[in-house]
Amino acid sequence: MMYKKFTFLISLLLLAGLAAGPALAADPVAYYNFNDGTAADSSGNGHHGTLSGSRISIIDDSERGSKVVDADNIAGTINSIVNCGSGSWADITDEITIAAWFTLENIHTSNIYMLTKGSAYQITSNGTSDGMRFYLSGLSTTTITTSTPVMDDKWHHIAVTYDSAAQERIMYIDGIPVADDTPSGSISTNSEALIIAGRVDEDDEYNRRGWDGRLDDVRLYNTALTENEVRSLVSTGTAYNPSPPDGTGNVDIDAVLTWTPGDFAATTQGHDLYLGTNWADVNDGISAVYIGTQDNNSYDPDLQPDTTYFWVVDEVNDSHPNSPWLGTVWSLKTEGEGFFKDIFMDGGVSLTSRITLPAAELLGLSMEFLATSTQSTQSNVMISNSNDDNGALLMENRDSAVSIRAEAAQ
Repeated sequence: MMYKKFTFLISLLLLAGLAAGPALAADPVAYYNFNDGTAADSSGNGHHGTLSGSRISIIDDSERGSKVVDADNIAGTINSIVNCGSGSWADITDEITIAAWFTLENIHTSNIYMLTKGSAYQITSNGTSDGMRFYLSGLSTTTITTSTPVMDDKWHHIAVTYDSAAQERIMYIDGIPVADDTPSGSISTNSEALIIAGRVDEDDEYNRRGWDGRLDDVRLYNTALTENEVRSLVSTGTAYNPSPPDGTGNVDIDAVLTWTPGDFAATTQGHDLYLGTNWADVNDGISAVYIGTQDNNSYDPDLQPDTTYFWVVDEVNDSHPNSPWLGTVWSLKTEGEGFFKDIFMDGGVSLTSRITLPAAELLGLSMEFLATSTQSTQSNVMISNSNDDNGALLMENRDSAVSIRAEAAQ
């Protein structure tokens, strides 16, 4: 079954989490969705927040399809925040999960605050770099970070968990684990307030590190959610986690495309695949780039060297009223042409299909043949005049040969 793609915006709407709320094993201690135009606690526990400052407001967001917090904190100004108050309910020591949808527009100083309870627990930017940081006071190792890009004018989901009994801390971006470690200890407690978009502290420096971006669907749990539960907070039914990852270069021409299916895709005939060399054609879902409906979440394409490809998976299920779930267009670029061989092989082997020469790897040899697509490239990289029909004999160690093959592929 083939569906025409409508617009990239629709894909973003789906990505932003417009599906029905997930059913989880645990209820949140506090939950702020801002849908009524306030920072009321939707968990039913009464931990309502109050907006404070001139640079924060609750607005309509077309991509989220709901009301969200818009924080416009800048360098040198006191945080404009959502103050959710303090109390024993926020003193979480042994198991915790914090989750939120967010955009990050600018990092105006180091470690700008998304959510804090003083120094007990914090989600911040990763210093002044694009990425995120999760800090827990009282642990043997306080901090994990990720450089996964998030400052890209798109909505992303973050979830962070800690389980003291399992000694496991994990950070997820868009439902995918991106950082983890195994610290020990219990999270410290304090009398400070739970703050969204900043921090309130006696140290005035900290009070000037407020969030610059938008926030939605902020949740606090006193249990460590599982990966499947975290994924359910993000789930929209769309395919995700492409392999090769979106934007990857030097991809092997023998690569197989794989992805993680959306939660509602049919078990058979559940994935409409589009693949081509023109972004607009793939995004529009024209028939020329429609590969067909796949039973499995993988496809073995016939890729050509030195070519940029675009591909997308639309998840489908004829029995579900929300089908199809239009995916986001991903891209990859294949390696260039070139050939290599070793002294125990006949003919050349495509440079993009191997990393190490088979015989050299097996026998630990250093003498290898390398042939390239052009004589000029061959002359530039060869160090010996002992030639045969397939290339030049290299008197190099294997590490050098690997780098020479990489140069010949460019």
